[in-house]
Amino acid sequence: DKLFLLTGSSVWAVAGSQGPLAPDAVDAHVAVPVGAEWPVPLVLASTILWVRDKGTGVRSMVFDFQNSGYKSSDLSVASEHLFRGYTIKDWCWAEDPWSVAWVVRSDGALLSLTYSPDDGVWAWAQHQVKGPDGENAVVHSICSIAEGDEDAVYIAIDPPGDETEALILRFTTRIEVDGAKTPACLDSCIKNWTDVSGDDAPSLTVTPG
Repeated sequence: DKLFLLTGSSVWAVAGSQGPLAPDAVDAHVAVPVGAEWPVPLVLASTILWVRDKGTGVRSMVFDFQNSGYKSSDLSVASEHLFRGYTIKDWCWAEDPWSVAWVVRSDGALLSLTYSPDDGVWAWAQHQVKGPDGENAVVHSICSIAEGDEDAVYIAIDPPGDETEALILRFTTRIEVDGAKTPACLDSCIKNWTDVSGDDAPSLTVTPG
């Protein structure tokens, strides 16, 4: 077992040189020569995610058993346009059910990183958050809380017309329908809809807008 120290210039691995860590028995070396910045790193099952030392982009570190060392990857290299000119001011990890890191950018924009290191999969996306008045909202902070079998995500935004208080919103639980084979996410193009229910399975009539 090792203790990891994230500094502004690198990530250090610290352990005892002859057993337990002690003042006179310290083995310390640089594990990754890339520094870290606020906010606090995210600790997954076997992976650490941290914001790079200049506050832009995200790196990961995981132990590589084949090479008996630590492997680090730049998870934002293919999505630099989302970070150019911005920093990351807050984030959280929602493991269940979709393994997503939710990120608040310095301008209040909301990003997500779907991350599955075991499958070698990671993907970034940007999301618009609407306030009660229907206008785009600025996100100030974010957190995830274990609720039953999911990690519920909460965000703080400015309420309409009052920037001295914060409005707390919770992400809606995504409902999976048993037997569904072909999902279609239509929230970006629906203007109005009608739920038609009958004796058979319910159907949905969509009017594009």
